[in-house]
Amino acid sequence: FQKPDDRQRAYLQKILDDIQVRFENVVTSARGGHLKPREAKYRITVGEGEEAREIVHTETEPFNGKAYLANEALALGLIDKIGYSEDAVRAAAELAGLDKPKIVRYKRKKPLFELPFGLAKSQPLIDAEIVDKLTAPRILMLWKPE
Repeated sequence: FQKPDDRQRAYLQKILDDIQVRFENVVTSARGGHLKPREAKYRITVGEGEEAREIVHTETEPFNGKAYLANEALALGLIDKIGYSEDAVRAAAELAGLDKPKIVRYKRKKPLFELPFGLAKSQPLIDAEIVDKLTAPRILMLWKPE
């Protein structure tokens, strides 16, 4: 719960910058000429009280990490059409030249504590969120941009 020092901040910023570059490369190579990026500006208040100041933040959509609803994704060129999974399967089958595509759906395995008891999903004996927190190591850090 301490404020990160300059070395930690620089390291975290490098990680975030690398992730951002990778994300932009993946989206650009996958969508290519379909993308219609646009600039978005936001006014953000930084600090509190007398030290508060307003800054203008500029970002390029869709490279900002935002989740977009279907209409926005279509307008930005992230998707070609709006539809359901059946529509996507049909379009993929047509592109692949398949008459009878075989669909494989993967399911999440039941947690170990559910297997011997055959517990119904509606009546768990142990809160899954607590089990996840106890079993999954994770790095936690509060990040407050300035």
